[in-house]
Amino acid sequence: MSKPTVNKVSIWLESDGHTFSSSTEAKSGDVREIVVNTFKTALVPEQYLDTNDSSRHLRDIGLSVAMDEKAVCSAPTGGIVAVMAIGSDTLATLREQYPRATFTSPLLLGEPMEQGTLLELRAKTLYVRIYDNGLRFAEAINIESEGDILFTLESLHRTYDIYNMNARAKGDTEALLRLTKGCFRALEIDTSSEA
Repeated sequence: MSKPTVNKVSIWLESDGHTFSSSTEAKSGDVREIVVNTFKTALVPEQYLDTNDSSRHLRDIGLSVAMDEKAVCSAPTGGIVAVMAIGSDTLATLREQYPRATFTSPLLLGEPMEQGTLLELRAKTLYVRIYDNGLRFAEAINIESEGDILFTLESLHRTYDIYNMNARAKGDTEALLRLTKGCFRALEIDTSSEA
């Protein structure tokens, strides 16, 4: 009996290492996508992407790219490109081990909503996307405490009225459920199998 072929394997690049999207360790030829988990992320309309200085897009929104970091870009998704900062040494290792892999951000993954809020908490980064007949807000936010999550959501509610929408949670759903209990009209847990 032959082993099933893996069509697409993703690596979730975390600050303390990486995890694979499948239960078995992937060979370098299997890895197609590296998901970068960092708050140093900017979404840029594809037509405005400056490929000569992609780190400029991070600086434009007040995020500095450290001397030991490089900016990488995702493939366009719906006309949007994610620009993310990762460690230079990590990037060199990844390029060597997975030369054909592309980079992406959790802000570009999953199905969009007609109206509602997508929340994803991974380590110290909260990914928030707000939809209302199209994408209205998307950001990766550095989280140092649970108070940062509450402050962020309250601020977004004042601007976008998110508590009167449905929401979908992913990642550390236990923390998100505990912190947002009763806030949203309905909060659904996304059980899709991404890392």
